[in-house]
Parts: sequence; structure tokens; C-alpha cells
Amino acid sequence: MVLIGLTNSKVEISPFDLIVRDIRLQGSLCYPTSLWPRVFSMIESGRLPVDQLVDAVISLDELVDKGFEPLLDPSGTKMKILVDLNA
Repeated sequence: MVLIGLTNSKVEISPFDLIVRDIRLQGSLCYPTSLWPRVFSMIESGRLPVDQLVDAVISLDELVDKGFEPLLDPSGTKMKILVDLNA
């Protein structure tokens, strides 16, 4: 499993579950952290309208048909689909 998103809240992970299920967890950061203050400033000022970057918010049950399929469609226009785990 590769964790590519960031969250501002703590997440609990059970090492036991990772071990008995033979799961390897790896993080990935594609931008240097020195860029984040500038990005936050742009969001705060409205110069970077992040709400417009999200194409859809879906439930976990819709992950394949409304998540993966639109994102994998070569002729598609979707770029960012969020999964609401509480929906």
C-alpha cells in the first residue's frame, strides 16, 4: 500500500494487522515541503481555488464505477475524485 495523500489529523495503524496480512506501507511525497507555505498562502488568498480541483466526492461503494473507471478512461476529463469513507 502506498500512502500518497496528506492529512492534518492523526491516523492509527496497527502494526499487527500489517504484519499478519503481509502488507507493506510506504509513503510518497512528490513535492518538496518548502513549497507548502506558498501553496497554503495561495489557497488562503483565493488565488488557488482548490474546491474547483475536485471533480467528485464518492462513497467507497462507488469506488470502481464512479472512481477508478472515470480516472482510467483515456478520453475522460476527470482528474481528482475524493472518496468519503463516512458516506
